[in-house]
Amino acid sequence: MQIIHERRVGPHVLPDDCIVIAAGNRAEDRAGSTVMQTALRTRFFPVLTVEPTKDEWCDHATETGFNPFVIAWVRSVRDNVLDFDPREKGGFVSPRTLEQAGHLMTAFNDDPENPDLVAGLYGVLGDSDAAQFLAFVKTVCRMPAYDEIRTQPLSAAVVEDMTDAVARMLGANARYSHASAIDTYIGRYCPEAQTRLIASLPDALQSHPDIVARRDDLGM
Repeated sequence: MQIIHERRVGPHVLPDDCIVIAAGNRAEDRAGSTVMQTALRTRFFPVLTVEPTKDEWCDHATETGFNPFVIAWVRSVRDNVLDFDPREKGGFVSPRTLEQAGHLMTAFNDDPENPDLVAGLYGVLGDSDAAQFLAFVKTVCRMPAYDEIRTQPLSAAVVEDMTDAVARMLGANARYSHASAIDTYIGRYCPEAQTRLIASLPDALQSHPDIVARRDDLGM
């Protein structure tokens, strides 16, 4: 109150060009805060509620070098970056705990099978979110990278049980100039999976001779 009303702290007077900005937790978050006194609250203008959006957090995390698995999980799976019940005693998702999860991942070389990493993530993110995140990481680790498909189509991982995920990845990344390599890679799947993968390719690739030939062989 002395700072905002008298613009001083004990004997120290604030300069005329000094602006006072305060930040605090919401009372309903049960974070050791209380409702600000009316006399003090009315001297602050404006009073803003700040909640990070998913896109804002992902942009910030990318720019500052967060762990890529954490960024990919938030971008692909989550609807928000602040989700917790203050009555619960376990971990929860927030910008702070996402950063902690990223540090843990980096410290344990992104190994989702490491028991110390698993324990740390459960403590930081809570049971359900940690389990979902670890399942996501295991899935991503099994998936072939698009660059592997276009440069090493005979050795890139074939994951028949993740055909839908591979189809989405090809649909988003496939280029006409890579069609021959993509066709070679697709040919390593069972006929049913080949049909689903070819159907996911952009329209431009559907006219490539190699793809046309494979479509004919499959009776598409």
